[in-house]
Amino acid sequence: MTSKTHALPLAAPVVINRSAWPRRLKGLVLPVLILLVLEVVVRVGWLPSYQMPAPSEIAVTLTDLAEGALWKHISASLGRVLLGFAIGASLAWMFLVAAELIAATMGLGYLLSDGRETSRPDIVLAAIIVLALLGKVSDGLLAALERRCLAWRDTFQGAGQ
Repeated sequence: MTSKTHALPLAAPVVINRSAWPRRLKGLVLPVLILLVLEVVVRVGWLPSYQMPAPSEIAVTLTDLAEGALWKHISASLGRVLLGFAIGASLAWMFLVAAELIAATMGLGYLLSDGRETSRPDIVLAAIIVLALLGKVSDGLLAALERRCLAWRDTFQGAGQ
């Protein structure tokens, strides 16, 4: 009798990356240690709590604020946050074009520079018009977001009013 042996296919070994978690946890060790030391220092009395409250007191205060009063303050600052987005967007467009003008091989800034160097005012004007339209569209999107988010304020004087 001849018997044939059938070899079972071996499964690929499962590789568990055990070094990822300890590496991530290493970043938490120092902040947690600092919080624990600060808690002990304040609770023992070495540091007065009016100068630096204990981390547990700060956590209780944040919890109390999150239940009500914090949301009024966040909504009150929303106008300035949206203004920051608008300023950031305008600077982003400006720096994008400046970077493309300096050292790029494609993009609107490159098109603008290439049109200037090849004496093609039609390309230069087309690039300027596209940049202006992109800026206007991004500004319009932020204005619409501002109108939607700040319409509840009685002192709001948005772009559309």
